[in-house]
Amino acid sequence: MGAILPDMVIKELDPRVLIVDSLALRGLGIKGLLRQWAQERGVELDFWDPTASSDPDLPAFTYRLGILSLGHMSIGDRIALGWLAHLRRSHLNTPIVIWSDLPAPHEALLAIQHGVQGFVPTVTTPQLAMQALTFIMSGGTYFPPEALIETSLSEEKQPSPDISRSKPDGPNGYGGAHEDLRNEAPDAFGTGRARPLISRRP
Repeated sequence: MGAILPDMVIKELDPRVLIVDSLALRGLGIKGLLRQWAQERGVELDFWDPTASSDPDLPAFTYRLGILSLGHMSIGDRIALGWLAHLRRSHLNTPIVIWSDLPAPHEALLAIQHGVQGFVPTVTTPQLAMQALTFIMSGGTYFPPEALIETSLSEEKQPSPDISRSKPDGPNGYGGAHEDLRNEAPDAFGTGRARPLISRRP
């Protein structure tokens, strides 16, 4: 299990980022992509293959960030959920970001529902992806804007409580016209060009 060290001790160690991928070639490719980003931030990059039977345990370091690379596997797949659970058990305080070849908003929604701190589809530009990783490593969260839009649309489809009141203008003073008291939620996204959603956790 990953060691949980006091803050003063962590500051004395080189910060580390863990890349988790079941395909070594793909995982090492991500490591190569992030090499310059890591050097600029003084970060060490580690790689772990969750399917390697000879090395079933995660490296025993304290990580500033965990990148779970799933390729075309959905985060809702039971295997992916098993890797995520193992990563969380081993490194309780490590923020986790999903690196995925599935850019659909549905996958980002699943990532939100499973409590990870970020979702980076591989259609993202390298510059934006590295900015997102830096932000998540610093304690923030990152999800593509379409994921939040999809979340908002899903919430709008949910039935709202009937808090309308009847005006006493029908028979016997009941069942007349309804005055709707529900407030329409303002558009949180505006009408301009969508920008990447980056929001800091409280």
